[in-house]
Amino acid sequence: MNEETMIGTIKRPLLKTFIFILVIATSLTVWFIAINLLGIETSYNNALYLLTHAFAVVVSMTIGIILVKKQKWNLAYIGVRKIEKNTLKNVFYTVPLYVILLLPLLTTGLNGIDYQADTFKIAICIVLFHLMVVIHEEFYFRGIILSLFKHNLKKAIVISAFLFGAMHFLNLFYLLFDNDIIFSGFLVSTLIQVVRTFGFGLIFAVIVIKTKSLIPVLLFHWIGNSFARILSVPGEFVLIQSVLYTVYGIILLIMLFKKPKPQIIKQS
Repeated sequence: MNEETMIGTIKRPLLKTFIFILVIATSLTVWFIAINLLGIETSYNNALYLLTHAFAVVVSMTIGIILVKKQKWNLAYIGVRKIEKNTLKNVFYTVPLYVILLLPLLTTGLNGIDYQADTFKIAICIVLFHLMVVIHEEFYFRGIILSLFKHNLKKAIVISAFLFGAMHFLNLFYLLFDNDIIFSGFLVSTLIQVVRTFGFGLIFAVIVIKTKSLIPVLLFHWIGNSFARILSVPGEFVLIQSVLYTVYGIILLIMLFKKPKPQIIKQS
């Protein structure tokens, strides 16, 4: 079954999107409430915290894979595949993302950059934790949800990005167990994160459409998340990065939807 035929078989994409989002939200919410009720320390250095998160991700993705199979898709259709030679050049669309990410180091080196991870062990735990997070998020948002709307690329990009951003409102569950953080700017930082992840969602969706693979964005997403947790980047750089990511996202969208100029055939 080719891709065009498979696109034609998609029915009620909004309902199916709701079901997939419900799976993600439920699995993460149940996990988060459970570890807090059980008194499990939410620390990257806590093996039980990492193991319970891994369990929640495995359960969520297992349900997702079953639903994908019921849709009669193969995993390659949703981007779980290597990058094909004819789309390999499109991987270079991720290069500006790395440049923006590493801007603080490229500008100042390690001067003015604080380490949030005090030990190598914690840094490794952070990297492993965010590998699970990224695989889970990319599988659903740039894999399944983007594929549900492939018949309309503009809708696919906007919906997948909007839901990716909105999903980060789940972080507000922290308010249920720590009333003090409501006065610490946590709510504002969550809103900023929602907006920022919406922007990333737009960029990631375009790159997946161009490369037909989740691998390029998965790698950047993983490195970017780990980088942000291991190093503490000064606020002015975060602001500059956010502006640059936004500009780059707009450029990518314009490039994707720009209509090619009609070719003029010269008569001899």
